[in-house]
Amino acid sequence: MPRASGKPGGRSREKPSVSQKAVDLLSRSVHSKRELRRKLIQREYAPEEADAGIRRLEELNLLNESRDAAAAARSLYSRGYWGIAVRSRLAQRGFSRQAVDQAVEMLEADETPERLIRRLLPSKPPADEKSARRVALRLIRRGLPVRKVRESLRDLSAEAFEEIEREAETLPDGEGNEG
Repeated sequence: MPRASGKPGGRSREKPSVSQKAVDLLSRSVHSKRELRRKLIQREYAPEEADAGIRRLEELNLLNESRDAAAAARSLYSRGYWGIAVRSRLAQRGFSRQAVDQAVEMLEADETPERLIRRLLPSKPPADEKSARRVALRLIRRGLPVRKVRESLRDLSAEAFEEIEREAETLPDGEGNEG
């Protein structure tokens, strides 16, 4: 069915098939079935057309809820999210509970919260309690376990203190204490 392209001169072009449009959407980013269906319907495909197109993509293995949820989980991890934050975002995007559970299990088997915390922590320890609280809350909002965040901040402060002690040992006695 032709539709206007919105270009000057009133030229029209054929509306792409639902499968073509779905592949186009998938080529841009990972989608859950629910998300893809919603976008197809927004683009004026009938719900039945959208469902048929989604089934076809599943048959061709171009849409795979488990694989796609795992890819989305890895993407979230790379952006600094863990645990419940990953689960929540995947569920919001419409991935099934089973796909979300599998994706998070795979992520947790391959990665650790400690590695993510080390990547997200500032290189220097927070200067004061307010700064430490701000850093801790940022990490916790990203789904990292409170206990792990607390331990990491404590370790970062201890490492900084040890570094200061090592530097102080290299200074000649009394340096900086003249008055």
